[in-house]
Amino acid sequence: MNKILEINPKFTEADRLIASFTKYREGSHHLKTMINKIEDKTLNKNQLIHLHFALGKAFEDVKKYEDSFKNFNKANEYLNEIVSYDIYQDVEKFERIKKTTEYVNRTIINKNLRQLIFIVGMPRSGTSLIEQIISSHANVFGGGELPYLSNIIHKEILDNKKFLNDYGNPYDKIGLDNKGKIAIEWGVYGVPETFLINRDGIIIYRHAGPLLYDVYKTDILPLLQ
Repeated sequence: MNKILEINPKFTEADRLIASFTKYREGSHHLKTMINKIEDKTLNKNQLIHLHFALGKAFEDVKKYEDSFKNFNKANEYLNEIVSYDIYQDVEKFERIKKTTEYVNRTIINKNLRQLIFIVGMPRSGTSLIEQIISSHANVFGGGELPYLSNIIHKEILDNKKFLNDYGNPYDKIGLDNKGKIAIEWGVYGVPETFLINRDGIIIYRHAGPLLYDVYKTDILPLLQ
C-alpha cells in the first residue's frame, strides 16, 4: 500500500486500507501525511471520502474523538452527495422479501437422493476455501458458485426488469462469472468497480466506487488521451 502511495499519493483508497489495519499513536508518520494531504484542493470528492474515513479511524485511535467525528461526518456528507438514497426503495424491497415465502411454498422440488451442502457467507469470508476442502473428498462434487439462488433473488425480489425499464441498460455487453474465478483474478471486492483495459488486454486503471465525472476527468481521461 505504501508503494502505491509513492506512485500515486492521490489514490486515497490506499490510505483508507492502511488505516483499517493500523493502530495509530501520536506522531504517526502516516497520520501526519494524511493531515497534510487533506489540505490538497485538487482532491475530488471520491478521494476525499476515503481520506476522511481514514482520518476518522486514525483520530479515534489517538483518542481525539471530536476530530474523529468531524472526519467521519465529512466523509458521509460527501458520500450522501454522491449516493442518492431513497428509503422507500428499501421498504418496497423488504416487502418483496416477505412475499418470497409465497414463491417458496409453490415451488416443487423433485426428490433428490443426494445430500446437498450449501455454503453461504459474505464475500472474502473463506467460503471458496471451505468448498474446495469439502469437495476434495472422493464422494463429494463441488458445484462452485451456482447461479440458481441468485437468479431467484433477482427475479422475485430485486425486480431487474423494473430497474431496466426505469433507467435503461448502460452496457453494450454483459459477461457472466458464475464461478467467481474472474472476480478473484481481478481482485474485485465490491460493486461498482470500473476497469480500464488497453488494446493489449492489460488493465491499466481500476476504480472502486461510483464512477463520477470528476473521477473520469482527473484519473481516466488523461489515460485516454
